[in-house]
Amino acid sequence: MRRLMIIRIGKVKVKFDYISIAFLALCSIVFSERFTACVLCAAIHEAGHAVTLLHFGCDSLELRLRLLCVDMMDNGRTKRSPAEHALCILAGPLMNFLCIPLFWLLFDRFDKAIFMQCAQSSAALGIFNMLPFVSTDGGELLEMLLMKLMPPQRAQRIVEIITAAVIAAAAAAVAITMLNRISLGL
Repeated sequence: MRRLMIIRIGKVKVKFDYISIAFLALCSIVFSERFTACVLCAAIHEAGHAVTLLHFGCDSLELRLRLLCVDMMDNGRTKRSPAEHALCILAGPLMNFLCIPLFWLLFDRFDKAIFMQCAQSSAALGIFNMLPFVSTDGGELLEMLLMKLMPPQRAQRIVEIITAAVIAAAAAAVAITMLNRISLGL
């Protein structure tokens, strides 16, 4: 059984596994400011979800931080209206987008690269999470909207097909680019 570090902040319980902590520490040493900016923006993103969930009546919230992913479990999903649930989904990317001008102003004022990296990471994370893929906020929102029109299994399948199609197209684009570079001797 994996050992977890558990931190409670009000109604939010945060669980880290020790492998994730070691990985984050190593990456922050190797990749320095860029990685730190990404972790900070991911924390801001998840905080947006958490604050909105608690606002809409979640009695307790559990965040489980694992290698390259965050699981959020809340006990209030069935109590929320569809509009409230959509706002909870959108809150993470919205926090990222709201922080971009703040980081830009901090960069302009203090001329520290970390603030520009935070602005860029925040924009990238917000945009990526709005894409309609499995396990992203955009995918969850699309699935929620499709479930109003069709059975849940069909809605989930459509999001899975979109995800697979985009991944296949991206893989093909990378392969073509690599083959062109090889053929051109670059």
